[in-house]
Amino acid sequence: MFENNVLVKRFEKDFKTSGFIEQKKQIDYALVKGTLIEISINGLRILIRNVKTEDYSVDVQHDFPFFKLQFEIEGSSFYEPLDKCQPKVYIPNAHYNLFYLPKVQGDTNL
Repeated sequence: MFENNVLVKRFEKDFKTSGFIEQKKQIDYALVKGTLIEISINGLRILIRNVKTEDYSVDVQHDFPFFKLQFEIEGSSFYEPLDKCQPKVYIPNAHYNLFYLPKVQGDTNL
């Protein structure tokens, strides 16, 4: 889904922005097609993905703790950490989950 199979994002401290920022991107890859919208405003970041996908897995890791509210309108997602002492996160179709992960390093299956 990402160029060279790597996506690196950098953010300002505490996700602060100087104003309202909205970015829209059309995606047309073999396994993923649709629209991604990213909205940032004063410490809040909203991702809206309207995509059709085949099943795929993404390796994820962050150098910061992670707090997230995620909705799965259609489809599901499953995060499995490499460290088996860390919690797994499964969100089935038509559900949402609010979670905090102190460490993120693992695989997300979509």
